[in-house]
Amino acid sequence: MCFGTLEDARAYYYRYAARTGFVVKIRTTGWETRNDQRVVVNQTLHCNRDGYRTSRVKTPKRSKTMASTNCKARCYLALDKMTGRWRISRVELSHSHPLNPKLSGMFSANRQLSMHVKDLIQQNDQPGIRPSKTYQALANTIGGPANLTFTEKDVRNYISRHLRIFGDETDPKELLKHFSRMKELNPDFFFEIDVDENHSIRNVFWADAWCRAAWEYFGDVVTFDTTYKTNRCQPLWDIYASWVRIIAE
Repeated sequence: MCFGTLEDARAYYYRYAARTGFVVKIRTTGWETRNDQRVVVNQTLHCNRDGYRTSRVKTPKRSKTMASTNCKARCYLALDKMTGRWRISRVELSHSHPLNPKLSGMFSANRQLSMHVKDLIQQNDQPGIRPSKTYQALANTIGGPANLTFTEKDVRNYISRHLRIFGDETDPKELLKHFSRMKELNPDFFFEIDVDENHSIRNVFWADAWCRAAWEYFGDVVTFDTTYKTNRCQPLWDIYASWVRIIAE
C-alpha cells in the first residue's frame, strides 16, 4: 500500500488505531542527506504501550496512567526512492493488552471538538454559562458522555485558548468593568490603569479599603514583581518580616 506523502501514511495508521482502540506514537525516524538537505526516508509507528518503564513518580501524582505492557504492535513506513512515494513495508497487528474501540474517542490523541461544538461553547460562554453545564447539555443531546469525543476538560481548555486569542481586547475591558463594580460597591476602592501610546495596558494598580486602612496603620507596602514565582532566590521576606512584627505587637 502506497501513499503520496508521509503525512498521508501516518494518517492512515492513525485512523486504523482510532477504529481499533489504541494510541499511536512515533518511535523512530530515519534521515538521509540529499543535495545538502536532510530528508526523512523511514519512520516507525508504535502502540504507545510498548516497552517497560519504571517511573520514579508515584502513580497518584501521574497525569497519564496508561501503563506500558511491552506491546509489539507497530507499523514500518519507508520511502520508495524510485517513485518518491511512501509505503507500509511491514506491520505487526497483535497487541499485548485488551482493545476497546468504544473508549478510543477518550484517548487524548483522538479527542477533538467539531465546529458545531465550538460554536455552541462560544455561544454559551458569552452569557456566562458554566463549562460543566455546556458539557452536560452536549452529552444529553447524544445519549450521554460516553458518546462524546471530548471531555469536560477539553471544553474548559478551549474556552481558555479562545479567551487568550482575543485577550488583547477582552481582558482590559473585563478588568475595567470589574474595578468599576468594586468602586460602586465600596467608594474607598481605588484603582489606576496606565496605558502606552498603543492603548495597551502597561501598569495596573488597585487598593481596596482594607489595604488603605492597613497602610495608615502599619505604614509599609508590599510589592510583587512578575518574576517572584520564577526567581527561587528571591523569597517573600518582606511579607514574613511584616507578619512577625504584627504578631510581636
